[in-house]
Amino acid sequence: MALSTLEARWFLPGPLEETGLGVENWFRTRPIDAGGGPAPVAWDPAPPAWRQDRYLVLPGQDDMGIKWRDRRLEIKGREAALGYVAFAPAIAGLCERWIKWSYAGEAIERRCRALFHGGATPGIVVVEKRRLQRLLALDAAGAATEIRGREPRARGVNVELAQVRLAGPRAYWSLAFEAFPGDAGMAAPFSRIVARFLEGCPARPLVAEQSMAYPRWLLELDPPS
Repeated sequence: MALSTLEARWFLPGPLEETGLGVENWFRTRPIDAGGGPAPVAWDPAPPAWRQDRYLVLPGQDDMGIKWRDRRLEIKGREAALGYVAFAPAIAGLCERWIKWSYAGEAIERRCRALFHGGATPGIVVVEKRRLQRLLALDAAGAATEIRGREPRARGVNVELAQVRLAGPRAYWSLAFEAFPGDAGMAAPFSRIVARFLEGCPARPLVAEQSMAYPRWLLELDPPS
């Protein structure tokens, strides 16, 4: 089943512990609502492990993400580019609406493993990641409450801080907001949550030039021939 999302993401160069000083502590302790303290979060996977996502980068195309993760094929297509949004002073980012599909099972793995692991396919980029996530549930009025598990949510926002590493090694880190479903009623609460959460972020300013989804970021790093 397809999932529609509304997203904004920023990429910044360098290891998080060197170029994002204070960001991890800020992310962990940033209050979301008046219902209590922030939920405890931990790096996933826990150090020293890194998760591997294998992306198939399509030449010149930034509207489609195709990757192999945890024995699943995940496809992500951009439904709409909503343009750059000034969420708050010193915070500007690209908003996009995406649709995601996920496929798993023995037949899918037999068909896709050679494509992503065989070493002969051009355009495969291995991206290693660790993530911290804060999970929000939205009520009918768009008010956000942090949840402390993965309870079912009809409407919600995931806030992510990620360490990202490519071959080289090249290190980056990323801040992202992903809201679902990405319908017309999500636009206003999404903008409010992004602006509110990023108050006091040590990484400010977050500028439009740093804001993009993974397909475009990978193209800008390594334009495939």
